[in-house]
Amino acid sequence: KELAELREVSSKLESELEKAKEEMAQSRDKLQQLEELQSSHAELLAKAQEADALREENVSMSKAHAEMEVMYKEEQLLRKKYYNMMEDMKGKIRVFARCRPMAAYEVEKECQQVVSFADEYTMDISTAKGNRQYVYDRVFGPTSTQAEIFE
Repeated sequence: KELAELREVSSKLESELEKAKEEMAQSRDKLQQLEELQSSHAELLAKAQEADALREENVSMSKAHAEMEVMYKEEQLLRKKYYNMMEDMKGKIRVFARCRPMAAYEVEKECQQVVSFADEYTMDISTAKGNRQYVYDRVFGPTSTQAEIFE
C-alpha cells in the first residue's frame, strides 16, 4: 500500500517536475524575446536620435542655403550696378526689355503667357520650337510702372 502511494506521489511529482520544466522553458523563451525586444528598442531609439539630428542638420542647411541665395542675389545686383556704372562712363548703349500685360482679348481667349523672368536681367520665352533665354541690361515685367521704368 505504501509503495503504491509512494509511486503515486512520485508520478505526481514527476508530472509537476515536467510541468515546471515546460514553464521554465517557456519563461526562458519569453526572456529571450524580451531581451531581443529591448535590443531592438535600443537600436530604434538610436536611429530615431540619428534621424532627429539629420532633420536638424537639414533645417540648418536649408537656412544656410536660403541665406546664401539672398547674398548671391545681392552680390549679383551690386555687380550689375557697378558694371552699368562703368558702361555709362564709357558711353556704351544699354538695352532694356519690357513685357506688356496681356490684353483683354488675350485674357478672354485664355491665352498663355509665354514670357517669364528669372531675375531682373533675364527673360525666358517659351515657344513651340523650345525655350529661349535672353539677357538684357534690365528687364521689366507686365506689372512694372512707367515711373519704375524711367527712373
